[in-house]
Amino acid sequence: MRAAYDVDQVRAAEEPLLRSLPDGTLMQRAATALARRCASLLGKVYGNLMVDLQVTCEKLRDRGERILVETLGLPRPRAAALLEEAAGHVKTALVMERRGVGREQAHALLDQADGVIARVVGDLGVSAPAAESGGAPRPKKGKS
Repeated sequence: MRAAYDVDQVRAAEEPLLRSLPDGTLMQRAATALARRCASLLGKVYGNLMVDLQVTCEKLRDRGERILVETLGLPRPRAAALLEEAAGHVKTALVMERRGVGREQAHALLDQADGVIARVVGDLGVSAPAAESGGAPRPKKGKS
């Protein structure tokens, strides 16, 4: 038979931890975990990066370029040019580069995948083949 803790033992063990945390900490952590999962299911994130980003200011342009550099392994000038070609939309730029397609085709692919980028280009560790350019999949840099 497997040993198990009863409710009183679990409550007694967690009591010191709960007393040491500020009020609302556990609820905040639960809400954050739920929000992250929802964002993932909706295709707003790619790996741990929020990629459903439309460039509307210099700060977001910088962030978008850094996302493209990190996820695609591009030099910064190429990332900037790609973001411009994608009309400032990071998710579109990712699809354009990883699949070797233009902006309109990237939009169509994202629409077919309900906006979930991983369905179009795979995950961060595995590149989808470049569709029209005939290029080989790009190796991933960084964390998997």
